[in-house]
Amino acid sequence: MSRAYSDIDVAAIVLAGGASSRFGVYKCLWDIDLKPMLLRVAHALDHGIVVAKKGYRFDRVEDLLRRSGFKIVYDDTDSYNPIHGIRAGIEYVESKRVFIAACDYPYLRMEVPRYLCSKEFDAVVPYDIDIHVLLGCYSSDALRMRVHSLDRPLDMLGVFSNVYLVGTEELKMIDPYLRSLINVNYPNYVSSYRYDISTSSIALYSRYEVSAVVGRIRSMARMFDPMEY
Repeated sequence: MSRAYSDIDVAAIVLAGGASSRFGVYKCLWDIDLKPMLLRVAHALDHGIVVAKKGYRFDRVEDLLRRSGFKIVYDDTDSYNPIHGIRAGIEYVESKRVFIAACDYPYLRMEVPRYLCSKEFDAVVPYDIDIHVLLGCYSSDALRMRVHSLDRPLDMLGVFSNVYLVGTEELKMIDPYLRSLINVNYPNYVSSYRYDISTSSIALYSRYEVSAVVGRIRSMARMFDPMEY
């Protein structure tokens, strides 16, 4: 691991308050190889906030999360929109940069958040045929100022003046099989790096550029999987 990012301390917001409607049960505590997805994600990070909904029970993992340096906070809104979870969590973040991760990326490697957070952009997010905004590093101050005006996670990219999209070719240098991008949406089903597609990294320095590039990537995603997008 390069010293350019190996010693970076990564504070995180782990989103664990989704409805799990496609999964059928609360997926954050679903075991993969005898370990809940939520713990798998937390153990790839240094410390931070786990955001859940009121009424969710963490008896199995609460002590392990706290010993790993995570505080559990609750989003008390009626919505399962991840933006509400980010709003609830960002108030507790004291570091300059924060890594936001959904609980359903159970194969996240610790090198990935450290590498992404080593880049001096307001937002650093990986992409393949999709833009993994819930697996990205953000300027805490910039996000705190703007998150209350956002409606959905993808909107986070449109409010920053400088954004770095990490393509698969660059990400392979630290995660050769791109396992960190594996997103589990259904039991016994993995929505992973499903298509052998090569993407190069893109540095964007205006909101217009961000909007145009995001639009092109989403169009590409719909071509590959119109039912998913």
